[in-house]
Amino acid sequence: MFPPACMVDAEGRPLHSWRTLILPYLDETELYSTIDLSRPWNDPVNALAFNTAVRSYHCPSSSRARNMTTYQALVGPSAFLAPRTPRRMEEILDAPSNTLMVIEAGEDQAVPWMAPYDANEQVVLSFGPQTKRDHSEGRHAFFLGGETRLLSVNLRPATLRALISIDGHERLD
Repeated sequence: MFPPACMVDAEGRPLHSWRTLILPYLDETELYSTIDLSRPWNDPVNALAFNTAVRSYHCPSSSRARNMTTYQALVGPSAFLAPRTPRRMEEILDAPSNTLMVIEAGEDQAVPWMAPYDANEQVVLSFGPQTKRDHSEGRHAFFLGGETRLLSVNLRPATLRALISIDGHERLD
């Protein structure tokens, strides 16, 4: 299973991002152990972790603070991560090489790495030639198949929608 986009408390309020939940898989077990998962990401008890830079979440080209990230998962009913529940691998019916997991959002869309904020279809479809970005040619994207690719700023909306979908069986041009 993949983690939910975010953990929530008993009232459904967001607590922590998937980025927090996968820290042990990034050799960040020590940092993970400092986080109180029962308290929100921005609670003072989590300040040490909040202010820690996680190299895996920071683009080397970014001018943002080291605890900010532009790496955002695709979240939605038919996107890589479900908003608040784990996603089973069996739910992903499209080819892994054509299924977006994480996209590099614009500098103006950077978020604290612990924050439960990510990309939806609207964020991805807003990318274009006029969008502020770290890389002039496009945006980096990580796919379920394990590869990272640079997505052109000139991709058609239909192609972007197909890459976001996990179960649409769309043809990519």
